[in-house]
Amino acid sequence: MRDAPRIRLAGPLLLLAALLAAPSPPALPAEDGFEAAAKAVNAALGGKDPGALADALWDLRSHDGAPAARLLLAAALRRPVPDFVLDAAMDALGAFRSAEAAGVLAEEAGRARGDARFPVLEALGRLKHDAAGEALLPFLEDPDPRLRTAAVRALADRKSPSPAARAGAEKAAADPDPRVRSAAVAALAGWRGSASGLPLLGRLVAERGRLFGDAWRGLMAVTGERRPPDPEKWADWWRTMPGEEGWHFDAPPPEPPAPSLDLAGLLCWSRRVVFVLDTSEGMADRPGYRLEEILPAGVKEKGGKALEEWAAVKSRLDHAVMVLRGAVEALPADASFDLHFGDEAPAALFRRLEPATAGAKERAAGRLKGLNGKARQDFGRLIRSAWAGEPDRDPVSEEAFLGGADTVVYVGTALPSWGPERDPGRIVSSVRRWNRVRQVRFLGVGVGTHGSDLLAGLASLSPAGGSASIP
Repeated sequence: MRDAPRIRLAGPLLLLAALLAAPSPPALPAEDGFEAAAKAVNAALGGKDPGALADALWDLRSHDGAPAARLLLAAALRRPVPDFVLDAAMDALGAFRSAEAAGVLAEEAGRARGDARFPVLEALGRLKHDAAGEALLPFLEDPDPRLRTAAVRALADRKSPSPAARAGAEKAAADPDPRVRSAAVAALAGWRGSASGLPLLGRLVAERGRLFGDAWRGLMAVTGERRPPDPEKWADWWRTMPGEEGWHFDAPPPEPPAPSLDLAGLLCWSRRVVFVLDTSEGMADRPGYRLEEILPAGVKEKGGKALEEWAAVKSRLDHAVMVLRGAVEALPADASFDLHFGDEAPAALFRRLEPATAGAKERAAGRLKGLNGKARQDFGRLIRSAWAGEPDRDPVSEEAFLGGADTVVYVGTALPSWGPERDPGRIVSSVRRWNRVRQVRFLGVGVGTHGSDLLAGLASLSPAGGSASIP
């Protein structure tokens, strides 16, 4: 997670003085409380508790206008603060509706450079004035695909998109970069309504990897129907629309691709996967497995070494290893993957995504042998490693964006027991912010007694993932 902000008393005092002295619209009446709220922010900036800063920023929500927008920018969006503090600032901005506040953010978006633009785009998506949404549209054409992704993701936050925003999302659904397309598919699915149906159907025909599944789920979301992942079946639905009875594809669609993953009932079509295995002490529990309850279909009939290995399962870690081995072995040849182990210093098998060749799968199986559940789990560091490739790398860096996974599969207890951040809500808060740029789908498989709330929270992030459990 992000480091705690460096607090210097003189800086915040000067900041507040400058904000209050800067030219702005006529001062708000004293009784509206803005001056007191601003002083509370200043006091929190001079303290050591980021929770107090989050509370003070949230209290600005009832002071819609340029002064409060400038203060939120200076106190949270331009400074390195914990993600839960930034959440409080975004929630406050999400209550704003004024053209003045929208103008402050739009001006900041045009002035900011580099990664500093990401939180400003997020704020424009949250603020309810139409001008804030319009200010996002130019970023849909930015050369940096990370910025295009963040802009589309911000548009998705606007529950009633303008015609221009919807048109921008439809165009983004055909962007050359899959992360931009992912954000666009999520936006169209979130807006619901039959207007999203045809562009989502177009992606169901065009996509062959993870976004094929995303488009399928998007169609189910906007229609409320449960049709199989087959373009022809969904074309039948579109022909029920008024005036579309004779609609047909320009060319016959290809056969639907087969899923690359079917893990504990979680389906995925991803070709870029990072598997994460919890090796903490909780995984060493030996609950007394009954072979017939955990044996995959077909293993008993096949017999031989595979049956022997399943019969040797004694602990939760043993069971998780067998499940992961099966998932890795089933990856298609055009997929790439890596395997991270969870302990105090997460280590990757390859340190980058490796093509799913027979040799790579064999090396993964070798690394999975002989593991012991004995370490504590720094879940925050482990999940950062999965998003970034290494635990100390930036999950939204250009390197991670271009070379990282589009799907993370976690198998374990999901119980943070070690590290600087063990609060599940704050961990989810950080991953949510990374995903506004990265668009990684999270699939969580809880083993035995596990942190189901944490897995469900991560699975609920856009793009929507899933969670399940095994004994």
